[in-house]
Amino acid sequence: RDKERDLFARYIDPALKYVTKNLSQAIAQVDVAKVQTVAMLFEALVFTQKSVDMKMDPLRLNSVLATIFAWCMAWGIGGNLEETYNDQFDTFLKDLLSECPDAKLPTPQLTSSGDVFSCYVDIAKRGMEPWEKVTPAFKYEPQTPYFDMMVPTIDTTRFGYLIEKLLMLNRSVLFTGTTGVGKSVIAKQRLLELGGQ
Repeated sequence: RDKERDLFARYIDPALKYVTKNLSQAIAQVDVAKVQTVAMLFEALVFTQKSVDMKMDPLRLNSVLATIFAWCMAWGIGGNLEETYNDQFDTFLKDLLSECPDAKLPTPQLTSSGDVFSCYVDIAKRGMEPWEKVTPAFKYEPQTPYFDMMVPTIDTTRFGYLIEKLLMLNRSVLFTGTTGVGKSVIAKQRLLELGGQ
């Protein structure tokens, strides 16, 4: 638990100050809500899924926890930014976490953009991988009504993943975005999937 506390104590406050001073949010959100989101995503990825073996070699564990924390920080603090600020926040986050060598952050060699928002955390690989690796192929089903079809994209995959992780903790999710990005379709699809489980 010391590693997690250290990550939160060291990096959250500078990120919140940077966002407040330099960037613009899509909707107004208080800082405590951002921190809660970071913590909830961290909890979902580390503790709820039991995907992280807390008894693994301490060096490996530190790397996994720092990488997960970086991803959670990107989405918890930067997920509500106006889209035009994603690159700026990604650059800031990488600069901030450059003093945390345990965090395995994406590079342009990994994804076309190299930004944190283009990746998910692959716990087994102890690093970030592009969403393309887990975006399913579209399978046409003639019996499905047109407006119920969902063509999987990177956006539907990552936003669906975020919804799923927060719902695992029985948390409310406010899903925002511009018209036509698929918010309703993504939410409906995830709820149908959860209903079948």
